[in-house]
Amino acid sequence: MWWNPLAKLPRWPSTVRQPIGNPLQADRLPDTSGVELEYPARGGSPEQNRAHARLLLLWYALVSFAIGASGMLLQGLLVSFVFCAFVSTAAFILIFRNDPVFRRRSWAWLLVGGPVLFVALITFREPVPYLLVCLLAGVRVSDLFASHYFHLKTTAPLPKSRATTLRSLWARRTRSLFTAAKGLEFYTLAALSIVAVLVFVYARDAGHRQGRTGDDRHLEAIVWLYPYLHSGSLLLGLLLLFATPWLGEHLIAFLFARRPVGFRTMVRAFREAVTDWFAYNRHEAVAVGVFRSPSGTYRQRCRLTLATVAAFSCLMVQFSDRERVAWDMFQEVNPLNPRRRDAEPARPSPFDPSPSLFDFDETTLRFAEPNPSGMIRPVSYQPEAPPLEPWQEALLKRMRPEQRAEYLERLRARQPRADVEGPEAATAAPQQESDWERFWSRLWDIPVWLAIAGVPVLFAVVPPLYFLACCFATTARVAGLWSQEFRTESGKKLLNTETWDDLVDRVRASGDRIEKESLLLGVNAQDDSPVIVPRSVFQEHAHLLGDSGSGKTSLGIASLLTQFIRFGDCSVVVIDLKGDDIALMEGARIEAERAGIRFRWFTNELDRSTYVFNPLLQSHLPRLSLYQRTDILTSSLGLQYGTDYGRGYFSDANSEMLYHALKSRPEGIPSFVELAAVLREKAPFRGVPEDLRSAGSHLSAIINRLADTKALNATTKDGCPESAMASAIDMPDVFRAPQVLYFHLASAIGMASTAEIARLALYSLLTAAKTAQGERTQVYLVIDEFQRIVSNNLELFLQQARSLNIGVILANQTLGDLKTADVDLIPTVRANTRFRQIFAASDLVEQEEIVKTSGETTVYSRAWSQYLGNMFGTGTFSLSLSETLSPRLRVNDVLLATDHPQQSIVQVRRGHGYAQFGGFPFVMTSSFHITQQEYERRKRAPWPERDGETIHPTLLAPPVPRSPTIEPEPPSPGLLVGPPEVAAPKAPEDPTHAEPTTTGAATGPPPTTAPEPDPFAALTRYQEERKKTRTRKKKGESP
Repeated sequence: MWWNPLAKLPRWPSTVRQPIGNPLQADRLPDTSGVELEYPARGGSPEQNRAHARLLLLWYALVSFAIGASGMLLQGLLVSFVFCAFVSTAAFILIFRNDPVFRRRSWAWLLVGGPVLFVALITFREPVPYLLVCLLAGVRVSDLFASHYFHLKTTAPLPKSRATTLRSLWARRTRSLFTAAKGLEFYTLAALSIVAVLVFVYARDAGHRQGRTGDDRHLEAIVWLYPYLHSGSLLLGLLLLFATPWLGEHLIAFLFARRPVGFRTMVRAFREAVTDWFAYNRHEAVAVGVFRSPSGTYRQRCRLTLATVAAFSCLMVQFSDRERVAWDMFQEVNPLNPRRRDAEPARPSPFDPSPSLFDFDETTLRFAEPNPSGMIRPVSYQPEAPPLEPWQEALLKRMRPEQRAEYLERLRARQPRADVEGPEAATAAPQQESDWERFWSRLWDIPVWLAIAGVPVLFAVVPPLYFLACCFATTARVAGLWSQEFRTESGKKLLNTETWDDLVDRVRASGDRIEKESLLLGVNAQDDSPVIVPRSVFQEHAHLLGDSGSGKTSLGIASLLTQFIRFGDCSVVVIDLKGDDIALMEGARIEAERAGIRFRWFTNELDRSTYVFNPLLQSHLPRLSLYQRTDILTSSLGLQYGTDYGRGYFSDANSEMLYHALKSRPEGIPSFVELAAVLREKAPFRGVPEDLRSAGSHLSAIINRLADTKALNATTKDGCPESAMASAIDMPDVFRAPQVLYFHLASAIGMASTAEIARLALYSLLTAAKTAQGERTQVYLVIDEFQRIVSNNLELFLQQARSLNIGVILANQTLGDLKTADVDLIPTVRANTRFRQIFAASDLVEQEEIVKTSGETTVYSRAWSQYLGNMFGTGTFSLSLSETLSPRLRVNDVLLATDHPQQSIVQVRRGHGYAQFGGFPFVMTSSFHITQQEYERRKRAPWPERDGETIHPTLLAPPVPRSPTIEPEPPSPGLLVGPPEVAAPKAPEDPTHAEPTTTGAATGPPPTTAPEPDPFAALTRYQEERKKTRTRKKKGESP
């Protein structure tokens, strides 16, 4: 445009201008009218909110002072009434446009009401129209103030049903004189008391104004003294407004025979209400679930307050008679005034009708006085008249003739009589009396000047105090009574340990479909708006990252686990690879009992009850082929090393050994104990090459470890009770009905075995979902410290789990844990997790990644330069601002957020429902879902017991001598090198199964030799034989 030369310059696109604190994309949100959370987002600490409220009150005091001072200065120019009329009309329009009821009306009412009010204020020039505006502002804004406080107190965590009942009572507060709700009795009378007090103030001032004589009225007008300095009407009105709630509470308490609320309680509660009025949602968060005040937004409430203060300031200006006195004087001396011209008698021709009413010279002061004949004659004061002070001369100039004569007569009457006191007194008394008058006049000047100096202070203080007094009259009783009923206090963060359950339950009971299917994770650290994430986001996996002690479990996993269980329509499987305490397990058990769903657990610790979990007896395994079972077991046991040349060879060796072992038992192998026995046999592997048998020795080592865990190998053959086997953990069950499974695996007593048990549970769950028939129940799998089961097939697991109704929540300490010498899972986890929460970022790589993935925004860069110049001070300085791109989150933001005990950085990819954050990470504040005392109680809780359903594994009995048909456990291939006969010495075989030897010796059982105490004896003999063989080859002899 021609008026904006910068309009054609290139600008940053709108996608770059992203907010730093809350990146919520409001244009992508669905309809939020049905959200029932109503979270009071105060945004800021209580100290910051109180400081903000004090700052706003100070600003309103400055505005009031500016209006009052401008009105008083303009009174001398006879245009103050225009200024006050304009300000009062603007205040009326502000109230009309920001009131939640009036702003729904048509603009036609405003276009008619505004001009009519302005004309009325100019025409009457009396305080009555201004009083009506103040009555409208005071009563309406104070009612909105009380409504804001009452609705704010009935928000979350108060149950929605109770809040609806209380708000229905509040809606009927003005329909009848008496309301049964506590604190709302005679609420209408409290509102009418504002009208009564303001009318009383005006009536008292008007009566005082009528009782003043002409000279007093003129004197007050000249020195700007106000009626309340004499009558105290405005100050008395303030006292009445502040005392009305206290008097009304004692009267109502006497009538209803209850204990009254103390005045100090009312004051404390009202102070909280004032803080909420001025500071609630001052960031104007537009997030879902934020309580929207019925009194308007933050800006609308500020405008309503400004309009009320401005109306009271104009009323105070109109209480002054200065402009009216000056206007009357102007009308009296104005020759064009028709009333003066009609009332003025005809004057004789010898005298010129000058508009001046007085004339004086240097020696004698002459005044023109009217006489009954209409002639104007010069008059001189008598010799005994006292000398006039300058202010008296100025006063005489402004008085009417009849007032001037009356005033001069009083001055003459105050003179001493010289004929009584003698000739000396006749000359000394006038001088003495004049000195006393000067002295008393000086003393009288002190309060006058103090009053003049106090006028700005009164203008700055009285209108804001009247606003607070009107609000106190309607809100004090309500605030005092209901502050004792509710747990939360103004300015206090609502999301805390005490209110967490109520807030979550309110989300669960919501009538909004999207909100009901969402989780409350915390609040935005910038504007205190709730973070509501749909449950469907976690169906595409989540990743929680944080060091030990960062709150990853207590703030992240525990909160998610509790809310998942409270849904009651999904199954939750927890694999706790840390197993340091049972607080998380006890919490899952308590929540499962509250939700009415089944809870079972498994542990590898001895002397503790546990449910049976036998991976080889899962009900879905018979529907799999032999090779499929082999692949599942080798993958879950970590025996699939890769597909390259060397890794694939050993992977195939493990698979081949396991396949032949399973094939040898068509009826099935019920436990790892029996599988270990099969692997020690030789018959099942006759068709397996010797090198593959040797390369697959890792399988035997793992199976032997798993065979030592009784809960993994319990069968009815081993004496396990039938009831325990009937209650055993069967993974297909979690897809049939909602339940909770908790695997408490203590890594401190066996890190290798716990990782293998965890992988067995993972793949059992995955294959159960694959073979499940009918509709599958949604399952959420929570893995704490999952870096201990990292394997190269985790990516395939995450991809398949998403399509099989399994949402995986992974938790580990650092990104470096996901990168090993064999596999790098960092890209896999990043690409396959939709929700990400970082509690601590101690690694520099992690910090840089967060900064780079936080997005960009525009900031203003300020540059300042100064040129000193020469010695005569001719230097210059310049200030420039430039708009530049910057990361949304900087390293300092990451450090501060992750250092906070309750903050974390959250990122939701592909926003859904009410979690439309555009993929930008933001800082979130979470709350502990239980108190510290409850955590300690759960931590010390006894281990759960279920008689008849669980077993109690203990230390196994000493091993019995092995059967001659069983081979000894093969040693580790990393220690023994050589042929299988040497690396793994064979036990004596049965003569019928003996194989012919290459030397052609007689068949028969070899002699039984005693076991050698040295396990390396076989290796030593093998090495000696190799040396002898090499020596013979060098000599040309046959070996």
